[in-house]
Formats: sequence, C-alpha cells, structure tokens
Amino acid sequence: MKKTTLVFVVLMVAVVVGQRLLPLPYAQAAYANTVRFEASLYGFESGSAQIPEMTIHYLHNFSSGKSADEYRQDSRPVLLMLHGYSADKFVWPRFARYFSDDYRIIIPDMAGHGETGYQPDWNYSGPAQADRMKALLDQLGIEQVHVIGNSMGGFIGAHMASRHPQVIASASLLAPGGVTSPQPSAMEIMRQQGRNPFVLSTREEFDEFFAMTMSKQPYLPELMLRAMHANYESRKNDLADINAGFRKKDPLEDLLSDIQPPVMLFWGAEDQLLHVSSVEVWQQALPDVKVKVWDDIGHMPMVEIPQESAEAVQRFLLQL
Repeated sequence: MKKTTLVFVVLMVAVVVGQRLLPLPYAQAAYANTVRFEASLYGFESGSAQIPEMTIHYLHNFSSGKSADEYRQDSRPVLLMLHGYSADKFVWPRFARYFSDDYRIIIPDMAGHGETGYQPDWNYSGPAQADRMKALLDQLGIEQVHVIGNSMGGFIGAHMASRHPQVIASASLLAPGGVTSPQPSAMEIMRQQGRNPFVLSTREEFDEFFAMTMSKQPYLPELMLRAMHANYESRKNDLADINAGFRKKDPLEDLLSDIQPPVMLFWGAEDQLLHVSSVEVWQQALPDVKVKVWDDIGHMPMVEIPQESAEAVQRFLLQL
C-alpha cells in the first residue's frame, strides 16, 4: 500500500509541476493514467465484453481482493452505473467506492464514449443504448441489477426500466435527461440561441461549459483541464452526432407511466444543464417516485458530493 501511495503522489506531483510545461500529448497521457490509477486505488479493474456491433469496456470490482473460490461464490447484488453524455466511466469511482463492500459494480463506457469508442453507423438512441446494456449483462451472466445513471445515463437507465423491467431491480437516476422541463435550463436557453454547449472549439468555450456542469467542482490541475479541453475539441463532430441520436428520438414522457421498477430521482437545485423542474414531469407520470434535491449542487452530484450522494442512494436501496 505504501508503494501504491508513493506512486500516486509522484503522479500528482508530475501533474502539478507539468501544468503548462508538458506538450499536449503528454498532458493527455498524464490525465488518462491519473484517473485510471485512482480507480485502481478504489479497487476497480478494467474489463471488456463482446456484444453485437462492439466491444464494451468497463470498470468492475468483481475480483478485487478475492480468491478464486470467493469470486465464483460472490452473490452480492449488482450495481450498473451509467455515465452522462460526453463523459466516461471514470466519473464514477469516487462515488462507487462507497458501495464496494456490499455490491458488485459494473461501470461501462457506453457506445460513443471512452474506450468503447465511436462509430458513425451506430445507433445512439435511448432504446438502442438500453438494449446494449442488456446485452452486456447477458454476456456477463448477470440477471438483475440496480441501475444508477446520471444525465444521459439516467435517460438510458429509464429506458432499461421500461424495456427490460425484469432486469432492473431499481433505478437511481441522478438528473436524468429525456423529458422537457417546465423551466428551461441555462443549457436549453443556449440551445434556443443556436448554441450547443457541448460542441467546443476554444478553451474559452470549454471553460464556460465546464463551469456549467457542477456547482461544487473538485479541484483539477490546469494540466488535466488542458487534456479535457483537447479531448472535447477532437470529438466535437462525434459528440454532435451522438447528441442528435438520443435527443431527437424516444422522449421519455410517454414511457414514464409504464416504468415498473422502483425509481428515485436525485437532483441538484443549481443544475444548469437539466433544470430541476424536470422532477415535476416525473412526479406527474410516476406518483410514487421518490425525490432528493440538494440545494447547492449542480448536474453531477456523484462528483460534487460523492460520499453524501452515495449515502443517499444507499438509503434508497436499503428501503427496497
């Protein structure tokens, strides 16, 4: 453990010292290695599974610290954590670590994102993404999960609950997309003005967008911000295609009342991407839906307040 900690400290020192000195490819490599190493510190390993069309890459804690016999006999319930649009699996480990003792955890890179990658001929609609997650579970031999999804991941989790109710034991949805909020968010106002805040070219545009994603942002060194901006800029055409795929098809309003598994919504009142008034739409369609709203939190509670949001989800799961 001491050696592991020392390696992590060395990485972080390199990140801080190299803020603006490292050429961009090295900055991107430092960012990728840092988030991967942090996930490993929390006991998460990389895995992959072949499904029709693609190979899904994911993080998991199935074998962490277990003998072969313990691995085979592990009967803990399973959590499936789905990231939002333009994000990847590494937004979850700081939140997910609080579940590791009691649950098996799968955190995939969904189609179009992360190591799973992007292909222009893939279908990025909610139902298609939901079916891919079902195919992933089938490939892993998992019959039922509690799904936890943020933003687009919540949208896909809701489609899973609608299309595959036998697979979804519950749905914990953190600011899920897919419904039209009674009050427009800052992002929707930008869209009405003809701007897509996710399609970024300049560093100024990235900084403006990043400030909208969270109310309580964790500290990120300049080197990491440089790498993130470069990643967004290089993917802007891909992201525009993915965005069109899930925005124009299959709105959730008509499906919500058919959702059978227990659902709880978690939202930040300061969310600038998806307005918290979306809760009203869910409540009208699903009167039994449970709701937790944090007054001073934005769009990504699992990143802004990982322990507090994890404990809130745990309380919901324990009530089932």
